[in-house]
Amino acid sequence: VQRILADVDQMSADLSDHANGLIGVVRLWANTSAITQFLPEDLANFTRQQPGIRIELNEADSTEVVLAILDGRADIGIFADRTPALGLQTKLYRRDRLVLVVPKNHALAKRKKVAFAEAVDYDFVSLTQSTSLAQRLELESGQISKPLRIRIHVRSFDAMCQMVAAGLGIAVLPFAAAEPLVQALGLRKIELTDAWVDRELWVGVRDLSALARPSRILLDHFQACLG
Repeated sequence: VQRILADVDQMSADLSDHANGLIGVVRLWANTSAITQFLPEDLANFTRQQPGIRIELNEADSTEVVLAILDGRADIGIFADRTPALGLQTKLYRRDRLVLVVPKNHALAKRKKVAFAEAVDYDFVSLTQSTSLAQRLELESGQISKPLRIRIHVRSFDAMCQMVAAGLGIAVLPFAAAEPLVQALGLRKIELTDAWVDRELWVGVRDLSALARPSRILLDHFQACLG
């Protein structure tokens, strides 16, 4: 009975949206890197072109994004490469590059380039352990047998840079996400020479052929943005 009542409420909301000119709703889940770097502009352009399609955006770790698509909570998801995505159909969304961020008075601050193996000798500020970025850093530090010295875990790139500015450690962030924060806080951005700092963000769905029209339109928009 509760499910039927909930369906009736949803149907009423859908009819109200339709009466107001709404074509449909897309449930989009994305990781922090996508939301911070690319989605604000992409979604702003999309909503100007498609005012009848409403986007319900949810931020989550890459693994949770994949699970949300698989269990039907999300229509479309954006997540980092290296995230297990068995059962999904995926397309490339964007590419980004990781950089090292340090305080302006840090021992590495005058370097233009540095290998990750040198950076791990210092204390780090990191995102929470469940994020794809934190897992990547843990994996790569294990590859060189130098475990990361994590001093603090935080939940956003902004908080990471705030902690770096306070002298609590150094951090690895996506280039585009770090750029405005580095300038605002007087930090130093250093190129990492390791090949793994070049990343890809993927957009995934359960079944392209069964995708609802509003979701298909948004997916096509993402592909055009890459173009």
